[in-house]
Amino acid sequence: MILLGGCQRPPFMDLPINDDELGSIIGALRLGGDPALYQKLKLVKELREQDLPYKKILREQYGYVV
Repeated sequence: MILLGGCQRPPFMDLPINDDELGSIIGALRLGGDPALYQKLKLVKELREQDLPYKKILREQYGYVV
């Protein structure tokens, strides 16, 4: 587990990738790719980095199922 601000979060999401790999994917999409997918993945990464309940926020505020 990664400890951030006293909270624990799993080192992996439900996808078979870790945060570093997610960052690589976002970087590649930024250079060229689907802008909507880039924005969604960037939002997920930002919420995770802030140690927020990203699944709940994505579901309730954005209508995404993660």
